[in-house]
Amino acid sequence: MKKLKNKILADFVIVGSGNIALRHLENLYKKKPKSVIIIVKRSDSKLNPKFKKYSTLVTSEIDKIEPISKKSSAFICSPATMHINDSITLAKSKFNLFIEKPLSLNTRNIKKLISIKNKYMLDIMVGYNLRFSDAFKKMNIILSKNKLGALKHVHIYVGSCYKLWRKNINYKDSVTHRNDLGGGVINELSHEIDMMTAMFGLPQSLASINFKSGSYKTSIDDTASSMFLYENKKMCVTLHQNITTIHISRYSIFEFDKGTVKLDLISNKILINSSGTEKIVDFKSDMNDSYVKELSYFLKNLGKNSISHNLENSIHIINIMNSMKKNISSLKAINYD
Repeated sequence: MKKLKNKILADFVIVGSGNIALRHLENLYKKKPKSVIIIVKRSDSKLNPKFKKYSTLVTSEIDKIEPISKKSSAFICSPATMHINDSITLAKSKFNLFIEKPLSLNTRNIKKLISIKNKYMLDIMVGYNLRFSDAFKKMNIILSKNKLGALKHVHIYVGSCYKLWRKNINYKDSVTHRNDLGGGVINELSHEIDMMTAMFGLPQSLASINFKSGSYKTSIDDTASSMFLYENKKMCVTLHQNITTIHISRYSIFEFDKGTVKLDLISNKILINSSGTEKIVDFKSDMNDSYVKELSYFLKNLGKNSISHNLENSIHIINIMNSMKKNISSLKAINYD
């Protein structure tokens, strides 16, 4: 570890000590084993021993860390409510930034972050790893070739159980369980919103019903069903998100004039049905491969000002999420006599 006038010098900084922080640390260590990696931990939770195994130092003093080079980068894996403040602190120290999804829960101080980014010519990327999955890339190719006719409807479903996400802590102590830290179904499962905007752009309008299923004693919404209208494309996207189901699923069904395509991100397969025949495209990569490819893309493009996963689209995603959270509170049951 290098220090200079009470400053800590680092090649990489990882802010946070949860599962996603550990995933980035392990992948980063495999690619850059000789790098100086500093972990910023501020919570009182027990630290997984792997953090000390793969890093140079664990500290709570984020404001004392300085970059070793122009490619030095910080991975922001703190709760979503802290993303922008942590990013501003490290951007002022001239670190490039990899910010885990979502960018934030609102647009407060994002203009300030962009100003610092432009001043120091920093690279900033928001971590939506599903864009780097082989199945997602193949689906984009299918869409671009337009062999199945006009796309009419897309149904996206993502279901999981947040109680089982973090085996080392009680789910009641997790970020997901707390609104004040950015928990809840829409914030936690924003990958599908990013995928939708990556494929089709921004919707013209949306409607959403969000509720608490009662599965766990919590104040967060754990289920959401939404519809996004793309009037310019004459199609719509429906999205169902659930974080309390024991049946883990992550798929999208694309309905074309001449067939259907199912993108399954759990089995990592694409099923194409057209003219009475079915074709299965099977990918051998697993979910962590998408994180590795995401990391490789970030590291490769540092200093080139060419990182395409920009702040602008992530700001749009924040606005979409907040619109979804407003809910349709005026719906009433209809009685049929």
